[in-house]
Amino acid sequence: MNRYKREISTLSTAIASLGIGSLVLLSCIVASNWLAVQQDTKTTAKEKLNASLETSKAIFGGLGTVATITGGVVLYLNFRVASKTVAIAEKNLNIAKKKLEQDEEKFKEESELTESRLITDRFSKAVEQLSTGRPVECLGGIFLLERLAKDSPNDQWTIIKVLNAYVREKLPRSSDKTPKGSISNYDKQQIQEF
Repeated sequence: MNRYKREISTLSTAIASLGIGSLVLLSCIVASNWLAVQQDTKTTAKEKLNASLETSKAIFGGLGTVATITGGVVLYLNFRVASKTVAIAEKNLNIAKKKLEQDEEKFKEESELTESRLITDRFSKAVEQLSTGRPVECLGGIFLLERLAKDSPNDQWTIIKVLNAYVREKLPRSSDKTPKGSISNYDKQQIQEF
């Protein structure tokens, strides 16, 4: 960006010098013609006045032309700097967008990992409560597993298997018609209701 500012400064100085030089040259030419008319003894006062007016018009016209050209060049240079600034801003915006996308992806991964750890901790706590043998804690473990099943659909079958194993271990069998390791109709109904 500093390079462009230096270029503009140099170009502006050159244009200003060129404009001032042109104006001085024009003024010298017009002034010399005006002086020649003023010093000529054959010219009338009216011609001298007209020469003075024409000289003034030429000088002011030259000033206007130089000012217009200088203004146009300055506008062009400002447009050029603005274009470069916009290009740099767009580049920075794209970099910021990429960084934001990376941060979002990283946050998503960290959130999933944290959620997975939390579910694992809750599952471990529930199984630990089931294994204590105290009815109140076992009931708390069952409710915790129920809540986990609602919160984590991916873990529902694992939770059902744990609860099924717990029920089989704790409840005495009324008949040995159901082979060990298979699910009775009552168990199937309870699983479906769950």
